[in-house]
Amino acid sequence: MPHFPSLARKLFFIFIIVIVFAIPLSLSVLDCAPSPVLDQSPSLTATADSVNSADPVNSINPVGPSVTIGSSATIESVASSASSSVFVSPASSEPAGSSETDEPQYFSSFAYSSVNFYLEDSAIRFDNDLRGLSFYPDVETRAAASRELDAAAKKYLSEFKLNPIDGSFSDRRCLGDNCLEQEGPALSYNGEPLALPAGVKEADIAVVSIAALKKIWLIGFTLQDGENYRGRAFSFDGRTMAEIILPAPVTSRYRGIFGFGGEDNDFLVLYSADQGTAYRIKTGQFTEAINISRFFNIRGQSASFKAEAIKVASGREVDWYIFSSTLSRPRLLKLWQNRTTEIVGAISFENFPGSQGTSAVFKKLSFGSGEIRLAALVRDGSGRDDWQIFADRGFKNNSSASLLTVPLGSLAEGGQFRIVSIAHSALEVDASGRAAVKWLFSSDHDNWRAVPLGRNLEFEIPLTGSYFFRLDFSAASDKFFSPFIGAIFFDYYFQK
Repeated sequence: MPHFPSLARKLFFIFIIVIVFAIPLSLSVLDCAPSPVLDQSPSLTATADSVNSADPVNSINPVGPSVTIGSSATIESVASSASSSVFVSPASSEPAGSSETDEPQYFSSFAYSSVNFYLEDSAIRFDNDLRGLSFYPDVETRAAASRELDAAAKKYLSEFKLNPIDGSFSDRRCLGDNCLEQEGPALSYNGEPLALPAGVKEADIAVVSIAALKKIWLIGFTLQDGENYRGRAFSFDGRTMAEIILPAPVTSRYRGIFGFGGEDNDFLVLYSADQGTAYRIKTGQFTEAINISRFFNIRGQSASFKAEAIKVASGREVDWYIFSSTLSRPRLLKLWQNRTTEIVGAISFENFPGSQGTSAVFKKLSFGSGEIRLAALVRDGSGRDDWQIFADRGFKNNSSASLLTVPLGSLAEGGQFRIVSIAHSALEVDASGRAAVKWLFSSDHDNWRAVPLGRNLEFEIPLTGSYFFRLDFSAASDKFFSPFIGAIFFDYYFQK
């Protein structure tokens, strides 16, 4: 903790604010995933006590060198209708320091709400489902002209099986003339019964789900395990099943459903329950299982659904679309890579394909002229079909954008306080996104300074009144590029 003059005689509080947008799962063993980058000062060296690598979001507590800045600013508090609900006030009404030892108080706030930001006039979007910040997507949905959908696309979408979440699944996935089918827990291949893999007993099966890639099928088993559930996934080449070895067992208190999609050597395995478990599997000389569960938090699941993934790639540009094939539970998500080798961001298209009661399935049509087009068959609750085109032109990123937080001065109850120091600041953002992001602070809403990530920032003259953070996103020439801020971390010390 920073040293303050006359510490024993002054009243100090420690308030730790952790703005968390996504809750990652801690999975290890064979986990080759690059953890979300917690962008800090390059000179910072975290100790084993301060950073728990198994949970990079919730346990970051770097201790770095201090930077001292003089300030003579004294400002009046800026009123905000949302400010009273943003930060947690001291739990006790007793005056701090009333004990014999004047021990500092510790408080914590987990802010999962968009009320932390002034979003109305910002070109930066807060995703209410996936809890992240990005540029706004540039997308369009419209009725499909008959010439836009060939017979193969219509046949594929028309025959796509939709299943109720609680019912016995029935599905059929074909590659050429070869078809894998399921009826409840029973599997068949080209009309012949298919034996279950070793260790999977029919009596334990709660749900089976299947998918087809280019040359192989994928099969997921959700198994009853006492009062809990566990999941196992396999690939099938028409002859044998091979288990997909994941870094840690897939377990849940609630029944989940496997979903898949991608290419034979690069695909997603998604287990949707109360909390999503997701991996990107890359095969080749070595097999990698990359944990991307942080993009599938509880709110992002909004009750489980069977996920279907579509990979769209052109050179270094790779995007993923995930939709729900669960009856009356429509979802459409996008994952993107910013021309890197890893998935770095996620967004939920909240207003498409429609409200609960609607169902929708998708198929890639084309990627060209700066636009990814998906064909969509949207079915309403009465069974009426509507053919649509979902056009994705990337992000609205041709201009720079800023996002301002509500004033931190709202924490003070019955009087002002003085901010003496900021510590332990970090952003959850990948390296490509970090280069396009600035994180600033101000005590007067006018003069802004950069937050020194991962370093303590002390003020010679404490700041009085309201206090603001601001995120700046730089404009991009690549329409499919956007930073993704999955979490913001900072502590500050204040004196009443």
